[in-house]
Amino acid sequence: MKSFQPEELLTSSDLNTYCVNSIAARKTSNFSQASTVTIVDDNHLFATVAANSVYQFQSLLKYTSASATPGITYAWQGPAGATLSYRTIGLVVGATSQSNIATVPSSLGSTVSLGTLAGATEYIDMHGLLVVGGTGGTFKLQWAQQTSSATQTSLLQDSFFVLRRID
Repeated sequence: MKSFQPEELLTSSDLNTYCVNSIAARKTSNFSQASTVTIVDDNHLFATVAANSVYQFQSLLKYTSASATPGITYAWQGPAGATLSYRTIGLVVGATSQSNIATVPSSLGSTVSLGTLAGATEYIDMHGLLVVGGTGGTFKLQWAQQTSSATQTSLLQDSFFVLRRID
């Protein structure tokens, strides 16, 4: 990244690099699933990424269930040839308190399963790098319950991701 000097003028290229090249998606409402372990596209958390680009990835997912049984399973999907290497911090499956967290390395297309505590709001914190090859396209979250349960698992409003283009 460029280090600016006092009184240095910003060029249009500088502004595009530092201001325009960010993509964000945020859930504007809750979405719930019950009795399914089949992951589906989230209705808010998706964006178009450019071919031959590199993005810093950050995401925070908020979710809840009235039961400790269902948990959550998710995967990030992207265009053909893209790679995502990232780290997840979240509640382990079978956790008995919010201090039962784990750090899980993962990649594009790989599923990650995390737990729920009855009635508690849980958070999944993710950071990584998305590298898009010669084909741009849709970057998106897919998710479902980790264990099928009639008790709903809800991905909550204000869950989000940010992609900041760095190359």
